[in-house]
Amino acid sequence: AYIGPGAGAGTIAVVLGIAQRPQCFLSATRLLNRGFSQYRMVVAVKPGDALAHHALVQGGVHERVPLVAVGEIRTLVKKSEIKKASSRHVMREANQ
Repeated sequence: AYIGPGAGAGTIAVVLGIAQRPQCFLSATRLLNRGFSQYRMVVAVKPGDALAHHALVQGGVHERVPLVAVGEIRTLVKKSEIKKASSRHVMREANQ
């Protein structure tokens, strides 16, 4: 197993079924390199971005309040899909 920083996020590679330590390390390296070459961490939502039009409030001063992000929301996106990805698409999939 290998644990380390990469692409803006902690990474881990676990290789099972290989008895020789050097071969295990080589397999983990190949696995991580493949992931880094095909995926990229992107900011899907920035602080202050609207997450929805509003939320209904029961028993509050206001009937509705806006929903906004207080921090970044990041996600991994396949590099070939980056141009197609949008925060609306990412948020819609996350809520399903």
